[in-house]
Amino acid sequence: MFCLLTFVCSTSSHDIGNERCDHLSELRNNITKRLYDIEKDLKMLMKEEGRFVGVEQFDQVHLILHEFLSSKYLNVEKRLNTSFVQPLWMYSASNLTSYAFIHGKQVQPMIQQLIQCNENITNGRGRLINLSRYVRNGCFADGTQCQYRPCAQGNRLPVCAVGFATGVTGGAAGRYYTVTRSDDNEAKYPAPGTLRYAVNIAEKIKGGVWIVFKESMIITLKEKLWLNSDTTIDGRDVNVTIVHRGLVLERVKNVILHNFEVVSTGDSDTVHVFDGTRLVWIDHLTSRDAYLGLVTVLQGSCRGKLLLTY
Repeated sequence: MFCLLTFVCSTSSHDIGNERCDHLSELRNNITKRLYDIEKDLKMLMKEEGRFVGVEQFDQVHLILHEFLSSKYLNVEKRLNTSFVQPLWMYSASNLTSYAFIHGKQVQPMIQQLIQCNENITNGRGRLINLSRYVRNGCFADGTQCQYRPCAQGNRLPVCAVGFATGVTGGAAGRYYTVTRSDDNEAKYPAPGTLRYAVNIAEKIKGGVWIVFKESMIITLKEKLWLNSDTTIDGRDVNVTIVHRGLVLERVKNVILHNFEVVSTGDSDTVHVFDGTRLVWIDHLTSRDAYLGLVTVLQGSCRGKLLLTY
């Protein structure tokens, strides 16, 4: 199993069902939470009751999540009704199936609202107050494709932040550092050009560091990688995989982890966030094969929203 994650640390919450078109990011977050609840319900159904029912719907949830994250809302609405909600009605005698059915029914009007809001943006009508909230430096912050557009290249990525990620800048105010080496032979005194060296210099540079990679690489960490405040690890345009040990964020703030993999971290988790850490934006992070879990947030760190697709 693997997860593609979008995680944002925040201290805010929002009532489900009260969203309007001027709260699109919150609406998307709430829909994603409901879809994840459905997946969890079906997984419990298949595991605990040992019944075949739910397998097909479980597969459909993956497709629905993928299309939702790709902003294909009309496809989501159709698939949710014809391939998921209606079939589950036949098995609603089961409590777990009923929960999945109820969550599916709750998502339907929210998807319809999102479709209507999307049409309003396209047609320039409706109750869309202050669209400048979503357009920054020519980039439309849609939470999906913005980060790959020219207006968001390099340390301009924060213009794409939506919802609770707004205001997280990572190392945008600091200097660029390009990782040129994939080795991690000396954890205490890392060699220049390595990822560990780049992470360590963030605390020595005003504004932090924006880390990019010269080429695709697999980095086998000898020890856990402890991040500093005002740090961005940006894996766009290359394929970067971190293995053997995970990333740790302890009592830091203003960190962006974007578009790379953390896998096979042994008896640890892939990303460990704790001890009051705040202002963290984890986006398009692929994570798998970790004994203690994937992303862990605890010990007074901020409340987060977690978005997953398989």
